[in-house]
Amino acid sequence: TPTQRPPALRAWGPRPDVIVLRCNGIVFDRAGTGPNPQPLGAADAVRFLCGCVRALSPARFAGEVYAALYSDFYAHSLMIALYVLFLSAVLVFAFWLEYRRCFAYKNKPAELALAAEKHRMLLYWTLPVFILFCRAAVLAPAALACTPDSDEKGRRIEMKHILRRLAVVLIPVYGWLAFFVAFEPNNYFGLKAEAGSSQPVARVRAYQKQPGRNLILGDSRLAHFDEALIAEICGEEWQDLAFGGASLRETLDLAQYVLDSGAPVDRMMLGVSFYVLNAGYDTDRFAALEETLRNPIAYCLNLEYNVNALTGFQNWLLHTPDTVETGEWGPQDYLDADGAPIPVHRILYDYPARIAPRCEGWALNEQQFGRIAQLAAQCRARGVRLAVVLPPMAGIVRETVGVPFGIEAEMQNTVLPQLRAWAEEYGFALLDYEWGGSCIADDDTQFYDGFHLDEVHGLPDWTRQLFEDVYRPESPAA
Repeated sequence: TPTQRPPALRAWGPRPDVIVLRCNGIVFDRAGTGPNPQPLGAADAVRFLCGCVRALSPARFAGEVYAALYSDFYAHSLMIALYVLFLSAVLVFAFWLEYRRCFAYKNKPAELALAAEKHRMLLYWTLPVFILFCRAAVLAPAALACTPDSDEKGRRIEMKHILRRLAVVLIPVYGWLAFFVAFEPNNYFGLKAEAGSSQPVARVRAYQKQPGRNLILGDSRLAHFDEALIAEICGEEWQDLAFGGASLRETLDLAQYVLDSGAPVDRMMLGVSFYVLNAGYDTDRFAALEETLRNPIAYCLNLEYNVNALTGFQNWLLHTPDTVETGEWGPQDYLDADGAPIPVHRILYDYPARIAPRCEGWALNEQQFGRIAQLAAQCRARGVRLAVVLPPMAGIVRETVGVPFGIEAEMQNTVLPQLRAWAEEYGFALLDYEWGGSCIADDDTQFYDGFHLDEVHGLPDWTRQLFEDVYRPESPAA
């Protein structure tokens, strides 16, 4: 049909042919229309093309390219090398992008393919760096023009001029880098006392710098503990590696990363809930996180982290305090959008509607669920005391999401019995506050929203209950 896209191979195949035909067409066009001393025809164009390929060799090709660039572009070896380097990078990226567009993105528009490629930043930043080098060289025309390539002393003087001017040109880059290092909130470079963020890169970077022996892993419900309170309760320090939005896959990947790091681990707390056990919530960002941790340049050039640095600067400038999930609710907080009274504060009341689309059609993620047993076996083999924790949730979530979507039945009949069997087999502690209840007695004041406890009025109470349970003598995690 006219609207059907051609297969990737048929779309990719003609492109080299088009390039060759177009280049040859330029020769024929020049022969017929160019300002030639005498009329030229098709035979002359063919003769010229045959001469181009006759006795063709890499040495001849490189020599002619160099001569053309030297006479028509810039009469200096350094500038030619820079130009060839930049052109090669652009061509490699362009051909890779075209290949990906045809095969990986099934002939989607080039704009969509480019937007989905994380390596696009390489091209974006190659261009300004190339321009800076060129500009630095242009600022020293006398050195470039007067110094022959064969004069070693002249080349040293010329390079000194270029580097000096390049250092001046790069002053904005120095300023941006200093600003970024000063205000990026993740303490990536380890120059601050602590990170001002609970993002995964901040948590894992802190672990790399100073690995703890007692670790907390999970999503945002385990990411806001008061570590000083934990130390007061149990007499030991715990390091919180949980981060917001973590899927079960990412939490287990982080646990594996910790075990593979070789650093000693005494205890590990693994956060699990019906929400992360959902097959429809299976994000996989840990490979990208590892790449960011290995590559400081990728971190510095990441747009999200640059925005975070700007936000950090704004907060510093305006003396904005850290955000704390707590509330002192007033009469206006107990009215819905239409002004009708509601039984709990508005944030808690609206929360089930926010998570319902993802929970509808809930199904157990069998693959990631099975990895919990694998982790438990590893922990037992290495002498790590494991505790699997299901954090508390508000009753309104259970009533409006857990029961209607059949989640509670699946958790009670399948998931929890299997976790109990694994706990007995592998000797880890299973602490279920999600379906088995907790010390939280007043959802309205002790929950900030349906999943997250109020950091002032609820979280400290559950923190005390949780770690007292972990350290009970009969607990396998004690």
